[in-house]
Amino acid sequence: MLVNTSRGGVDQSALVDELRSGRIEAIIDVTDPGVLDPTHELYDLPNVFLTPHIAGSTGFELRRMGRQIGAELERITRGELLAFPEAF
Repeated sequence: MLVNTSRGGVDQSALVDELRSGRIEAIIDVTDPGVLDPTHELYDLPNVFLTPHIAGSTGFELRRMGRQIGAELERITRGELLAFPEAF
């Protein structure tokens, strides 16, 4: 399992190759470029979980985001649609 939560240091092309092979899984919140093209293959690989990068967030904003993340996770576990799906 690869968890990437920081900028730099990951060869994204090599990572995609490994993920395509199915040998590893990944949780990624930092990509290169920062916003992937809507057709990027990382969105469709079954062993990838993409999250939004929230570096620099502080205070009340973090609390609000934490509540929203918790609510979305509850929706996922109940098999419901997300309230805030990724929009392109």
